[in-house]
Amino acid sequence: MKPSNWKKIEKEVEGLSLKDQARLLSRLAQRLGPGGKRKGSRDWTKLYGLGKGLWNGEDAQTYVNRRRKARLESAYKRMAQDESREAQALEWSEATVGDVSDEAR
Repeated sequence: MKPSNWKKIEKEVEGLSLKDQARLLSRLAQRLGPGGKRKGSRDWTKLYGLGKGLWNGEDAQTYVNRRRKARLESAYKRMAQDESREAQALEWSEATVGDVSDEAR
């Protein structure tokens, strides 16, 4: 399904009452099957040890933390290069500072 279809469906779901959203969620969970597993789902325990070669002796958690940090830094750089987004962020932060300074002390 195209990402645009997801957005349309999500908007429609947001228009439902909480009761209907809960009913939809229940039906979707039933479709996934017993225990929340879909047909053909993988047994992740069988993947144990497969990433060992990626870490080259480095602790697995240290490796994951380093990769996450690199991915976040890359995403922040891309966001900072988006001038429109930066202008919106600056506008929001200045409004927030104004709101805080206007509060009664």
